[in-house]
Parts: sequence; structure tokens; C-alpha cells
Amino acid sequence: TIVTTTLDMALLNSSGKFPTNGLLYAARSDTTATQPNGIQIINASTLNAALTVVSPVPVYLKGNYNTTAKKGAAVIGDSINLFSNAWNNTKTSSSALPTASNTTYNTAFMGGTVPTSGSSYSGGFENYARMHENWSGKTLSITGSFTSLWDSQYATGGWVYGGTYYTAPTRAFSYETLYDTLSNQPPFTPQAFALRRVTWERN
Repeated sequence: TIVTTTLDMALLNSSGKFPTNGLLYAARSDTTATQPNGIQIINASTLNAALTVVSPVPVYLKGNYNTTAKKGAAVIGDSINLFSNAWNNTKTSSSALPTASNTTYNTAFMGGTVPTSGSSYSGGFENYARMHENWSGKTLSITGSFTSLWDSQYATGGWVYGGTYYTAPTRAFSYETLYDTLSNQPPFTPQAFALRRVTWERN
């Protein structure tokens, strides 16, 4: 059972407290590798302004994200989990897979992954954004970017396909050309002003 803190973007939009610098940080103190509690974002089809959401714990996005008058947006977390518009938070480990519906996310993602080790396959890029529904015959649309710079610290379970876990959607993934213009990038986008190539390695 996953416990989440819910961020309702519709309420934030109307609260007068939308972050003026475009940065929203949320965390929990009870997250562990055996209990990957996290942050759930709902009602986020409209954002008042460009926004970067950051969390050191798993982030769960429910439903369309930044689809109305889209703006520069990013979601950064220990892992990125996507729930469709049809998700209702009632799934259990033993229940049948809930059926997803077509859902669109217009945001840059920066999240951790579980690396492939030997014969233990991590799910690869297609499992970067983790799913929990029956997506068969449904379309998952993501326009943005994907960055992975670390291993997940909390969402570390092995990849399993089918059964009560998930089935794959039709993937409509593309890069967000809005980000080609610096002023349109999500707030606090990491930038390199000078680069000297020495070496790079990931264990």
C-alpha cells in the first residue's frame, strides 16, 4: 500500500499561492525502499505558469498534465509514475488491472531508474515512466524530454510485465521543441555554460 501526499494543481492555481519563481518542492519523511510513499499530482491539465516540481521521493502523476495552454514544465523525482485519466486509487496488489484511458503529458521528466544487472532486466527506456494499469489499446502521449542521472533510491522493485502489474500502451513520445528557446524551458533547468570533455562513466 502506497501512501501519497496529494498536490491538487487546480487548488494551487486558485489559491493565490502559486510559486512565483516556478519551483515547487514536496517531500515525505516516511519513504523507504520497502514502502515507497510519494507525492501524487492531480488536476494538472492547466498550470498557472511555468513550473518545475521536485521531490526526493517517487512522484505519481494522475491524468493529463500541462495540456491547456502548455508552458515550460518539469517533474523531477526518485521515479516517475504515470496514472491515466481513468485512475481512481483503488488498485491493490491482488486486484485486476484497472483499464487506462488515453492520457497526455507535456512536461520534461528527470527521474531515477533501476539499472539492468546481469539477466535482471530493468524494463529499459520504455519503463522509465512506470505504469500501473492495463494500457492495451490506449495511447500514452508524452511531449517533453527524459533525463536519467541517478539510480532510484526508493522505487527499486524489479520490472515485471503483465499480470497485476501493467500492460503497455501505444507510445506517442516526442521531444518538446518549445524547449529550444531558453525562455520557454522549465524553471531552474540545469544549464552548462562551459564544457570540457574529460571522461564519463556510469557503474
